[in-house]
Amino acid sequence: MSDPIKVAINEQQIIKMLQRLAQVTNNLRPLMVNISEIMYDDVMENFQQQGQPRWQAIFNRLPMQSDVDGLYRKFIPRQLEVLANYAALILGVLEVQSFFRKAGMKIGSNTGYNRQMTDLLLGLAKKQGYQPDATVCATEFPTGRPAPWMAFALAQQLNIFTLWKRCSK
Repeated sequence: MSDPIKVAINEQQIIKMLQRLAQVTNNLRPLMVNISEIMYDDVMENFQQQGQPRWQAIFNRLPMQSDVDGLYRKFIPRQLEVLANYAALILGVLEVQSFFRKAGMKIGSNTGYNRQMTDLLLGLAKKQGYQPDATVCATEFPTGRPAPWMAFALAQQLNIFTLWKRCSK
């Protein structure tokens, strides 16, 4: 019988990597919030000053939900055409995934993308070495974030029932 294999885990190195990942994502959050607020304000201002009057001039009425839905249907194929150009993994994801796997943890992912977009991105992520155990999309639920339904569905798929002890975002 051969000697057992010993695995040495450098906890300091793992902690350093997780802190680096947290720092990268924490530093982006204020920037992304600021950008999204500016974009929202600009879109609303543009819509009120230009879009709504132009729509009314062309169609002789204000836009309706069916108009928004139609624009969405036209936008999705264009988004699918370019989505792969923005599918590079975030720095540190593979290291964190490895750490979680070694610790026996499961990985769930939820997204605002629809299933077609998500499946495209999951295929690209898998080629880069990342593969969650379960994934859900906002379009699969009556309401997306911040409602808890996607997280609950992931917990169910992953067979995690003590959410307050075992889930993190």
